[in-house]
Amino acid sequence: MDQKKILVITSTFPTFTENDATPPFVYELSKRLAETFDVFVSTPLCNNSFKTELKSKLKIYRFKYWFGKNNVADGAILPNLKKNKFFYIQIPFLMLFQFISVIRICKKENINIIHAHWVIPQGLVAILYKKIFNNKVKVIVSCHGSDVFGLNTPIFVKLRNYILKNSTKITVVGHEIKREINKTLDIANLTVIPMGVALNKFNQLSPLPKELTKLLFVGRLAAEKRVITLLEAFRNCTNDSVYLTIVGDGPEMRSVREFISRFNLKNINLLGAVPHAEIANIVKKHHVFILPSEREGMPVALVEAMVSGLVCIGSDIPQISDVIIDNENGYLFELNNSEDLYSKIKYVTSCQSLENISINSKMTGSNFGWKKVAEEFAKEIDV
Repeated sequence: MDQKKILVITSTFPTFTENDATPPFVYELSKRLAETFDVFVSTPLCNNSFKTELKSKLKIYRFKYWFGKNNVADGAILPNLKKNKFFYIQIPFLMLFQFISVIRICKKENINIIHAHWVIPQGLVAILYKKIFNNKVKVIVSCHGSDVFGLNTPIFVKLRNYILKNSTKITVVGHEIKREINKTLDIANLTVIPMGVALNKFNQLSPLPKELTKLLFVGRLAAEKRVITLLEAFRNCTNDSVYLTIVGDGPEMRSVREFISRFNLKNINLLGAVPHAEIANIVKKHHVFILPSEREGMPVALVEAMVSGLVCIGSDIPQISDVIIDNENGYLFELNNSEDLYSKIKYVTSCQSLENISINSKMTGSNFGWKKVAEEFAKEIDV
């Protein structure tokens, strides 16, 4: 039997340069699959990255699709489009040059499986290649959330359904994404497989000290993350020994700064965007993790905090309640209800012992190790 050769196509992939804050989940999964299969990567060329590179048994091909330094694929595509409408001009070129990249790599490396991360545009590129050049190639499409919830107009839903119906396998990172897809498409070859966490990096229990409590938020500062709800809750904290760290950047940074300034909030540290390699050390220096989002795909930052044994508080939405069981391994609060969130913060910062919650949190997080996740993906590939 011929060795399975997989081409991973993505728009989010680390550059392995200093201060790179790109989420590494596609790389982390791909390098583990490379232990079993021959894996190649097609991803956009970003500033200071190499056009071709060998990393952890991965042959990485980067393609140029635009001139200049400000490109739509530098970071998350949908937030970039919302921030700057000019980026829409780049999307056809991104798709065209990734399509050309896929054609070249498939021919050169004799690819028989394409693993597309995100339905649009990568899933579309993969299906077009399959239809035009090689109908025998298998296409696996992985949905991460933004490509389902963020593209929900009728035309995009039709396009999404066309891509998924013509895919060999579909994976989604959460049950809520599966439910959303099933609203308009009854499809059998769909499996829920979350993204993973590097357990060896996030593995320290953090019991709450009596003298202070350090709260933490990690994520993109976008409207759907509801960071202002967190700040409204923190505004009610009168305990000077409670501190809040916010890690991340995005379109809501200005609103966050203005809120902090308007109400003269103290004990808040805005770190901005941080390289992912530094996140583990930041997490381990905190005791409570808070995720107030109204929508998530796979809440990786939450799981990373749980692996570290932090006490976690999250909004009561399906993507988070799939992970947090209220009063068992963390706490849930009503979405957008800053008073309810404050009550949870007040409880955890005044409770004498949350050791059981911390231990249960760590046990839950340990179920999301990359080894287990890669094994699940390998099963889908072998079928």
